[in-house]
Amino acid sequence: MPDENRSPDMRYVELPGTDLRASALGFGCASIKGRVDRRTALDALERAHDLGVNYFDVARSYGYGEAEAVLGEFLQGRRSDVLVATKVGLAPPSHNGLLRAALPVARRVLSWVPQGVRDALRDSAAQSGATEAAHGRFEVADVRESLETSLRKLGTDYVDVLLLHECRPADAKDPELRSFLDQCVQQGKIRHYGLATSVGTCNEVLREHSEFRVAQFASNLCEPGMEKLTTSGEVATVTHSPLSRGNSLVQRIADHATQHPETGQAWSARTGLDLRTPGNVARVLLSYAFQQNPQGVVLCGMFDAHHLSANVGTAVHPISGDALNHVVQSMRETLASGVLE
Repeated sequence: MPDENRSPDMRYVELPGTDLRASALGFGCASIKGRVDRRTALDALERAHDLGVNYFDVARSYGYGEAEAVLGEFLQGRRSDVLVATKVGLAPPSHNGLLRAALPVARRVLSWVPQGVRDALRDSAAQSGATEAAHGRFEVADVRESLETSLRKLGTDYVDVLLLHECRPADAKDPELRSFLDQCVQQGKIRHYGLATSVGTCNEVLREHSEFRVAQFASNLCEPGMEKLTTSGEVATVTHSPLSRGNSLVQRIADHATQHPETGQAWSARTGLDLRTPGNVARVLLSYAFQQNPQGVVLCGMFDAHHLSANVGTAVHPISGDALNHVVQSMRETLASGVLE
């Protein structure tokens, strides 16, 4: 079990329906061994842990199948102090050997590209990857093999949460699969299992199957997942993409506040922050994510030391109340008008 007294500066939550005590801010590992190399990732994981983050989310498919191994390195000597969530269903690309060899060159090339272009390319790649992934493989034999591979890569004999990655309702409702997952809980290989998919799928599955104790989905200004969650049962919620998918929205909001002084000044007056600055926009959007998911975990990829520190500060002292609600609603209306496109 994680050490509950390790960091008094982090805010922790008791995840409903589980025996897990998690940091409100979780570390998303999707970029490890993709756009982030091993050493950078390990440094970031260690910094996050030192600041009190104890929830780490990974998947078999992340980093072309190598992200779990990097997280496993970090876990050495720390396993009892952290919570690990991984996923089954989506397999890494079969041609990942060639992709791994090309990544260092790709990173060097991208380092010469302007930040705005990098963000646009990253957003496009993420959308393409989601399309290529299509639907996962949830036959019991595939899930068993995926879980055993994850445990080996992570260097552990159990995970705290196992999630069905981009599953459809029919996948999660399969009685054979649910029986196998229950067996894994009894064997001590997983502590809890859940869903990592759309909020609509989560709603449909959770209406009938309360044994799924964790629901993970996107929730942000553009995709208000928490507002659409309809379950009334005891389920732990883990939300991701609090700044929307990619950093370009944050920059567009900051640019809008700069180019439209009346709007920017109104937003800034409400929050006490200069929202012409991307970092302050990010703080507003992250605060909104915490407000929407007060008893759950909000995942962020935090490989930059400054961003990590800022996110931890927001987790502990988020903006809240009417001022936040007013500004977020105004931003949402501005976005809906097409001005930020």
